[in-house]
Amino acid sequence: FTQTSMTAITFSADDAEGTVGVDELDGVPSDAPFLGTDRPVVTAFVIDVPDELADQPATLEMELDGDRFEEAGLDPEDAAVLRALDEEYQELGTNVEVDGDLVRITAETPGFSTFVISDSTVEPDVEDPPEETPEDPPEETPEDTPEETPEPEDQAGFGAAIAVLALLATALLAHRRADI
Repeated sequence: FTQTSMTAITFSADDAEGTVGVDELDGVPSDAPFLGTDRPVVTAFVIDVPDELADQPATLEMELDGDRFEEAGLDPEDAAVLRALDEEYQELGTNVEVDGDLVRITAETPGFSTFVISDSTVEPDVEDPPEETPEDPPEETPEDTPEETPEPEDQAGFGAAIAVLALLATALLAHRRADI
């Protein structure tokens, strides 16, 4: 793979054949899930394989300059390879070897998509969506007890305005009857 840090992709299928494309990026591509603003990114790879190999397990091997980790603010020993899924990332089994200024990373993947080298010890800063809870059944109220409905805050004074209008309408109606 010329001009990338990817040195090898070894498919588990012996009969795998076709063209593999590898693009290395400085950051997470826009079509990948949001990773978080506080999570360091050393590099990202978009790997294109033939459709019949998209879900094939393989071993990814990379060699990166240690300066790239320093620039990202990441200790190489804390690095992990993350595989982009539809809306989240899957952390792959990652082996990191540091040899002077060279960092060798090996990861086992169950399939192909976008891969990001980031920090395995930092959780993304995105909030989890709130869990949906089933609504409690409405409490039964006796028919002779009127339910009180609180007035919404953004309509404060609305009840008073209706009362004033009702008084004006009553006064106008009384005045008209007096004229008849």
